[in-house]
Amino acid sequence: YHINMIDCSFEINYLIKEDSVMVLYLKKNICLESLPKIKDIMFEYLSKGINNIILNLSECSFIERDIWNYFIDFKKELNNDCYGDIVLSNMNGIVQMDYDLMELSNSIESFESLNDALYNFGIFNHTKSA
Repeated sequence: YHINMIDCSFEINYLIKEDSVMVLYLKKNICLESLPKIKDIMFEYLSKGINNIILNLSECSFIERDIWNYFIDFKKELNNDCYGDIVLSNMNGIVQMDYDLMELSNSIESFESLNDALYNFGIFNHTKSA
């Protein structure tokens, strides 16, 4: 039989809001092999004291279970070590289904919009992003 491999192409963009929050845009399929790249970006800014992270998943179509587990563990570390946090925004499709199925809301908070997620960190975002 033929095993359908998931296309592990991914894209990451990020921006920093008010020197306190990193918004990470994860696009396409996030598999284990994309983790080193994600870690590099996060740790670069953690070292600069930016320890609040929003994962914007509006263009993300799949997240491998190991990646979910990593984010949950990482959130615990952030909470304990540097009073930071990691939250999700703009989930849809399979990503939202997996999040619900694995009952991840107990572990990692999700917001419908990026503005809601920013507001969670005390940032009032009135600009419309393109």
